[in-house]
Order: sequence, then C-alpha cells, then structure tokens
Amino acid sequence: MGNTVVSERLHKFCSVFTSEIYGIYLALTKMDSFNKNFIVYTDAKSAVEALKKINTLSHPLALKCAEMHKYLTEKGLSIAFCWIPGHAGISGNEKADQASKTASLILENFVPLGDARRAVGILILKKWQSIWDEQQVNKLHEFYPSVRHVIISNLYRRQDVILTRLRIGHTRLTHKHLLCSESPPMCSRCQSILSVKHILIECPNFNIFRLNRFGRNITIRDLLGENPHLNLFLFLKDIGFDKLI
Repeated sequence: MGNTVVSERLHKFCSVFTSEIYGIYLALTKMDSFNKNFIVYTDAKSAVEALKKINTLSHPLALKCAEMHKYLTEKGLSIAFCWIPGHAGISGNEKADQASKTASLILENFVPLGDARRAVGILILKKWQSIWDEQQVNKLHEFYPSVRHVIISNLYRRQDVILTRLRIGHTRLTHKHLLCSESPPMCSRCQSILSVKHILIECPNFNIFRLNRFGRNITIRDLLGENPHLNLFLFLKDIGFDKLI
C-alpha cells in the first residue's frame, strides 16, 4: 500500500492482544481497494497464532479478520501473515511507532466483552483495596495487606482454626473473660493484659522457646502471615498455648 500510514486508538479498556489483532484487521480493511498480493508483518505472535485456530470461541476481532481474509481471497487477493521479532530491522518501523502514539481517532464504543470484564474486575479490585486500606483497626489487615484470593492452606482443620483465631486475636485464654463478665487476664510477669501478640512476641517468659523455634528479630507477621512460620505450632505446644486457643 505504498507509504500509506493509518492509525486508530482503541478504548483504554482494550487489552494489548485486542490492539495487536485490531492492527491486523485494520490492515486487511485497507486492502480492498488494491489488486495485488500482500504480506502482513506483525510482532504479535499471539495474534498470528489466533488467526491459525479460528473457532466459535475466538476473539471477535479474530473472527472479523477471518471474514475479511475470506472476502479478500475470494476476490483473488493473496494474503499471508508473517511474524517478525519486534520489527527488528524493518523499514518504516519508526513511522509505525510514531503513528501509534499520535493516533487521534478513538473508537470509544469498541470494547470486546472479555476486555470489559477484565477492566471491570481491575476497577473492583482497586476499590476493594481502597476500602480495605481504610480498615486500620482490622487485625487481619496486618497479615493480608493486599486483597486477593486467599490461597487455601494445606493445614489440618484444627491448625487452620488455631491460625485464624491467632490472626484475629481471639482465643479462649485472652477473651474468655468477656463471656464470664470478668476482668481481662494479666501476664503474671509483665503485669500487662494478655494478648496474642504479647504471648507470641513480647513476653520474656517464652524467650528461650521463641529463640529456639524462630531465632531473633521475629515479627507477628513472620509468624501469622500468609505463609505462617513452619515452627509456629511447635512453639505453641512448647509453651502450652495450643490447648488454650
């Protein structure tokens, strides 16, 4: 097509794959007015592979490319697709890059369903993260600062229950007083209110066991985070806390 340069800009929700295959579709639409053979060069290997395996579940633009290709070949045109590694050494690459950056025509109404769903999912995740970050008094925030699907652990159910109670800070030892209308339990050595953090990290009564199982400079997140310390349950058994959770 000579030195013709054509560029369009898609909606910001469109994926990289959509943009790449739309570039191929755009090239095909410009071939209709020519009576010659064409080779479409692209560095989008995934797009080329998609065009080789067209089926009813294919990307809508891949289907459009297939329809346009069929229409053009029936008119007598010969069209081939060729993958190239990153436009290396291809004349006109600078023009193509510049055109992609300065495209002014925006197809605001064109967003494939898959891209729209992905974009909405990202927006929801960002909103969820924003709300979660405001939960400063939520004890779980310390162990799960980022919202995402929690990986199912390989722990036994009893261990999973113990870990969850430790994370939210509610155990029989530290919270039984609420059910019995009593004063909160106190640490006999430190004279401070017993809490999960005090027992696991702070109380000097358990320093020897703590050092033996975890080493030095351990944090509550090291013990109860998304990947809890391997020796956590051994430590709980060492100090007798496992039966009081």
